Amino acid sequence: ENDDGTTTTDPVFGMKPIKPKDFEIFYNLVDFCQDLLPEQSPDLFQKWIFRFLYEIISASTKYPLVSGIYRFATLVMNICLKLNFFKSDRSIPTTRGGIEMMDIDINENEQVASVCTLVRRFAHEVLSRQKQYRDDLLVACLQFIISLPSECIDYDFADYVPAIQLALSIGLTYLPLAEQTINSLERWSQSTSLNLSNYYDQILPYLDDFLRLSYDQ
Repeated sequence: ENDDGTTTTDPVFGMKPIKPKDFEIFYNLVDFCQDLLPEQSPDLFQKWIFRFLYEIISASTKYPLVSGIYRFATLVMNICLKLNFFKSDRSIPTTRGGIEMMDIDINENEQVASVCTLVRRFAHEVLSRQKQYRDDLLVACLQFIISLPSECIDYDFADYVPAIQLALSIGLTYLPLAEQTINSLERWSQSTSLNLSNYYDQILPYLDDFLRLSYDQ
């Protein structure tokens, strides 16, 4: 319950880390990696993408309420985009098997397909989880979803529309999220496989408030 006696559905409400110092170090590490890895020879990180992402996603299963884990996953997606990592002719399986069943001992030729499969599975988990999240944890999940390369968005894009709508709504008061979402929409619109235009009627109304905000200012 909240201090005023009302109930809350926020799963993070009232929770505190058991070891605050470790928690602080972890978040400092996330910030450090976000500043360093995308700018300093990201190509050197390429061979570690699958292993790193696998460990991060495995950690999210154990600690789903730690926003830094989703920020790490977003960082990897941004590096993949920068490296054009998924621009490959390899066929990519679309099975929904569990992440825990994946083999982490893969060679470099298999890495693109394996990373894409891993990301697809995790994305659907995050889409389900974020429905009960709020505040920083929710934003971290949404940032991961909108960072996805088009190659990692499978099945029906309609599954992602509610998250996009929510990101734009939150973006009215947190402009970095709005900017990231709009940039992703522009990037996704260039993919013929997503058929983004089929969902414009559900997405464009959420941009209207930004136009009104700009006009009022």
